[in-house]
Amino acid sequence: LAADCEGLNEPIFKALQKHEKVETFLEEFGAKFTNHDRLFTNLKGEPLEPGKAYKYWRTEAGKNSNFNYWFSGWLATIGERMGWSQEKTKMATEMYRDRFSVAEAWRVGIVEQVARNGVVHLPDGHRRVRWEATNEWLIAFKQKFDMGSGPEFATYNALVHWIAKKIQKRAHNQAVNAMVQGTCATIAKRTAIRVMARMKEMGWDFRIMRLMVPIHADLVFSIHPQHVLEGI
Repeated sequence: LAADCEGLNEPIFKALQKHEKVETFLEEFGAKFTNHDRLFTNLKGEPLEPGKAYKYWRTEAGKNSNFNYWFSGWLATIGERMGWSQEKTKMATEMYRDRFSVAEAWRVGIVEQVARNGVVHLPDGHRRVRWEATNEWLIAFKQKFDMGSGPEFATYNALVHWIAKKIQKRAHNQAVNAMVQGTCATIAKRTAIRVMARMKEMGWDFRIMRLMVPIHADLVFSIHPQHVLEGI
């Protein structure tokens, strides 16, 4: 949001929750940031009261940025929804990276690892192989389409290189995604094992409580109505 509203920071943004009217909020904070209309207007052009603005932008610009960046390394989708130019999207992306510099260093480390080894190892021992992430693959791919190095092939070679880099970038993102979601899967599986062990200690069997299905980071259990409180 600060890409559009220069001077806006986290304390000011959180203060939205304490105000019912835009006027009273701006009396206190209006001089500290620019482009007030952006903060109090949603992407459909509808006005927002402070409390609703907080909830709206927390999801629209916050949660969506988290998904957008960590699964692609860029804020392209957010930039498109916000109506940003390429330059402003780049600025917002750099601001985001600076804010989460420790996590960004981790992401870059994963990319370097898969670019070097062509594989990442997940916490539960599984591995994700992405040969396309390596320079070895890049060279092999381009050699398959080699038609010579003469000037008449300059445009063709540039296109092949562009395609290869796109595929390689995707492999880098896939490695990061595998580590994020693979870690979540590891936690979910370990939790399921702990719950099953606790059920055994309590003398419960599948007629009382059973694991139905994992859904992303959630575990769905079925439990006999008489044991709901104990189960919780």
